[in-house]
Amino acid sequence: MLHLKCCAEITPWDHDENVGQGFLNAWRIATMAKCQRCGKGTQFGNNRPWSRKATRRNWQINVQKVTVFENGRAVSKKLCASCIKSLTKA
Repeated sequence: MLHLKCCAEITPWDHDENVGQGFLNAWRIATMAKCQRCGKGTQFGNNRPWSRKATRRNWQINVQKVTVFENGRAVSKKLCASCIKSLTKA
């Protein structure tokens, strides 16, 4: 007897580990690479080689984990390089 799962019962762990890993990794990167100060995140666009064949790609921002002082307390944040640069100038 074949048991079919409805959509609510299917989890990401039910599938083969190799299927969809590229999508999951791209999703993790796109959601994680975000500055907590300015909100700058991943940008999306096309690769345009000499043949003009457009393929999708994304540009990651330079996010670093740094410790900053807020209201006299040390707080760990993920900031982009431009925000770190502006904080050191202030």
